Amino acid sequence: ERGKVLGTLVQTFMQPAFRPDVNRVEVTTNGNLVGNFSDDQQRAWLSSFLTLQRRTDCLLDMQFRFVRGPRHAFDRFGLAGSATAVLSQPDVVAILQESAKQLGDAATVTAPRMIVWPRLPSNISVIDKIAYVERWDVRIVEPGKQVIADPVISEASDGVTIDVTAVLLEDALFGAIVDVKQSQVKRPIPTRKIRLATPDNREVEVASPETTTVSLSATLTLRAGETALFRAPLQDDEHDVAVLLSIQRVDAQPEPR
Repeated sequence: ERGKVLGTLVQTFMQPAFRPDVNRVEVTTNGNLVGNFSDDQQRAWLSSFLTLQRRTDCLLDMQFRFVRGPRHAFDRFGLAGSATAVLSQPDVVAILQESAKQLGDAATVTAPRMIVWPRLPSNISVIDKIAYVERWDVRIVEPGKQVIADPVISEASDGVTIDVTAVLLEDALFGAIVDVKQSQVKRPIPTRKIRLATPDNREVEVASPETTTVSLSATLTLRAGETALFRAPLQDDEHDVAVLLSIQRVDAQPEPR
């Protein structure tokens, strides 16, 4: 599995760019990486990349921030007509300050942080599980053949799941393949009343939550000190929502003895 991930990273970040019609990379059953690269620059890149992976012993600290702002608030930072933008630290501070000034505590939607091993697919979820009554089951039970109604409880998910694979491309250059999935439950949750087939014709209420789920995939290259900016998969009715991602190296802690 790790060999397949390494092959995907090579295809994604190789310079000059990997060409599927010309180049080939695959992983043997022994875990060896086999490729076909006619370009000298590609071969040099691959040699340097693999050498770096063999000597890498750090972790990667990935800080995500989902930030809400007024309409078009992020356009001047490079998102007008663009899928992603790369920001300096002063721009990041400006975004956070402007959003906080406009929306206060509501400016930051969520801020998950991941510390991951390079090349190891990782994920994090920030999910609010909302319990609701999906239906009622009518049962006849002993003693006395009583008729009872049991609520069946289900859960709707509201929040974000992030899958990421990050890698060192140079000592201060990071690559990341990011998949973000956002789910949002419409509020208020629609309900309806029904009558049960019980002797008293009991009236109960059930819920039918409406959940919108949207996914976004991004391939990013960031230098140390830079922050990526891209639009969140889900936007709300009144604001723009963007994602900030920064990556930095951290030393791997030695195992306790």
